Amino acid sequence: MANSSLRDRYEGYQATLIRNGMPLDERLMRTNVWSQDMKYDFEPVGSLLKMPQRPTALFVCSDFMALAVVRFIKEMGLRIPDDISVISFDNIELCNYLAEPLTTVGFSLEAMAAEAVGILEEFWASEGEIKARDVRIPARLMVRKSTARPKP
Repeated sequence: MANSSLRDRYEGYQATLIRNGMPLDERLMRTNVWSQDMKYDFEPVGSLLKMPQRPTALFVCSDFMALAVVRFIKEMGLRIPDDISVISFDNIELCNYLAEPLTTVGFSLEAMAAEAVGILEEFWASEGEIKARDVRIPARLMVRKSTARPKP
């Protein structure tokens, strides 16, 4: 994955599975689901939802993509979170206005802004000569109504 943010999310997903003693099943992974004209390709998600033993939850890499996935799930006649849970990443405000507000991983915009301002100050003070750095903003899980424990 060329996008470091998406790569970090994927690695976090893997690490969480391992930490919780769960298997990593690559057959359940879907990537590159956007077409060239930025339309969502639902076939990868549809193939998951049509499996004989459908996953109990989907983790979608961004809230924006999750909005399309939620609509698709409902069009298939499934209920969130009764039939399948959905969790995402970004905590965009729109997620609060869904029928089942989206459980999402969010981060502090204030912390991100403070980091950006600090980098700009360093840039100006050094007359454009600053070192590349890896900035990480702590994230937290915002549990809402799109997730539930799987039924036995």
